[in-house]
Amino acid sequence: MNDLGVKIDDPVVGQHLQYAEPRADGWGPIVRTPEFDKCKKFLPATWPVKADPKDVARDRPFAECMKKQGVDITWADADADGMVHYPADPEASNTPEYRAAEAACRHTVDDAAGGGR
Repeated sequence: MNDLGVKIDDPVVGQHLQYAEPRADGWGPIVRTPEFDKCKKFLPATWPVKADPKDVARDRPFAECMKKQGVDITWADADADGMVHYPADPEASNTPEYRAAEAACRHTVDDAAGGGR
């Protein structure tokens, strides 16, 4: 990305991947750009992020529901080092199958007051 003029920091294992870049008017997305399209072949299938065990436990019902809907969820549980392996490509969840499963499982994350998480 840097070679193509998109100035982003090198990724750090345990931290979320950067999908935005600083611009004169604030931060802008780098996904869905020609530069990202040229470089996304270098993304691994998943990226490990250090997760709070409480967040993993909170997200488990949603992940289990998604699995029951037939969506392979790689981030359902943390590994022995406390890392959760999220899909590295942000477009991984931009499929009709994923969106349908997400809609079917929304009840597991929406609270009764309608405020979400």
